[in-house]
Amino acid sequence: MKSLEESSWTPKRVLKPEFIDEYNLSRECLWNEIVLLNTNTQMMKKISAFPFDLFYSGSNAFFKFAFHSMYEVCISVVYRICVDTGPDVLTLGKWRRRIVQHLRNKALEEELKRQLRRYDFDSRFEQWKSVVNAERRERLAHFLREHATNMTRKSIERREDLVSNIEQIGRLLTGFFDILCLGAGHGHAVASYDPDLIYTQGSRPSTDLDQLLDMVAKNNPLFNMPEEQPDFWPVYRENLSEDDIDTLNQY
Repeated sequence: MKSLEESSWTPKRVLKPEFIDEYNLSRECLWNEIVLLNTNTQMMKKISAFPFDLFYSGSNAFFKFAFHSMYEVCISVVYRICVDTGPDVLTLGKWRRRIVQHLRNKALEEELKRQLRRYDFDSRFEQWKSVVNAERRERLAHFLREHATNMTRKSIERREDLVSNIEQIGRLLTGFFDILCLGAGHGHAVASYDPDLIYTQGSRPSTDLDQLLDMVAKNNPLFNMPEEQPDFWPVYRENLSEDDIDTLNQY
């Protein structure tokens, strides 16, 4: 039997008719969460990669606060669709169980279970479950006095670990979601931010965030220094590394 992702199966061919409406509604809701997660991780990635140290223009408060908000959105999404255990919540795990219960026959059930075993989501996500739960409990859902007034090295390291791995976590959730889509295709982020979207003609268009960051660079005094301050530029240039010069030339 061909695997689900290699076949021409669709949810209507695989699922019992009475379950289709519930399935489609749940898929749409979870897809919105996946898009929210992946779009925010890509925005965080772009902000992290921008050379603010080179194009320093004060506090850069907007981008710092935006990055912080995006991080909190990501943690909230991961908790909502993978960690929450409330009786009435919609999670990927509960959706999986509903799908397995409503496949048309035993052969389809065995095939889907085989794919799920191969992907091994539960084991792969286990290392992040308690971490996400603790971060959400201590920083997002509650303002715990102990955490707010005594930030430990452990909690700082936990946050740094989550920030550096949030894209990996997003891809793990997205792969699990894709299996449960039963052959129905979906984008994984807002189109301009979707790293998996292939453009057959021309290069990938810049995002609105790319354009905003470009403005930060081009409005910085350093960007126009060679033309506007030709006497001072050679002196300033001596303090720049070759990587700084390469970055400046890219802009």
